[in-house]
Amino acid sequence: MPRRRPLRLSRQLGREQLLLLKRNARALDHLIVEWLHVIGPGVCCCVMHRSQEALVNGWLRANAPQLKVLPLVNNYDEAHSRWDPAAAEAVLGSASARAQFASDIDRFVTGGHYAGVVLDLEQIPIDAQSDYVKLVDELAGIFRGRGLQLLVALAPDSTGYDYAGLAAAADGADLDELRRAHRNRRPGATGQPGLVRNRSGPASQRALPPTS
Repeated sequence: MPRRRPLRLSRQLGREQLLLLKRNARALDHLIVEWLHVIGPGVCCCVMHRSQEALVNGWLRANAPQLKVLPLVNNYDEAHSRWDPAAAEAVLGSASARAQFASDIDRFVTGGHYAGVVLDLEQIPIDAQSDYVKLVDELAGIFRGRGLQLLVALAPDSTGYDYAGLAAAADGADLDELRRAHRNRRPGATGQPGLVRNRSGPASQRALPPTS
């Protein structure tokens, strides 16, 4: 688990955020970056802004190779500037779609040599909450024994979320205090989330390659 609070960077890496990373890289254990979005069955998950991913990874290799990166995946629809619970629900409600989603995440994390992943699925309907726990448990099973971390980002006042079930299935629940004051915020704001530990579209979108 992260010993210190991680730095979170949004998908839009402006000059200010890059300077923030460069100034704090040596004092951080983990970096959370918003690079993945849930699309729905068939694609399930896509990578956002490959050029920014390459930029950050290149700088880290040269300047802070000890800093572990945790990509964040959410269900924010950039094209319409809103959360997309329907896309997430469509993936959560299908065993085959959940398996494809987990496979996509595993290949992305493994291929990028990342430390794990942060799930940030928001506005999930109450009747899909149990399926969210299933997804986390299934992905945790894939990560288990490989030294990979699985965190779930949750607003402290999210309605209907199974905090205990999600935290038990994952390595921890990431409670972003910024969301208490910004319930309708755009995702990926730079912040320092707290951590609750458990028992231990757009043209810039690019779909992950199919599983071979």
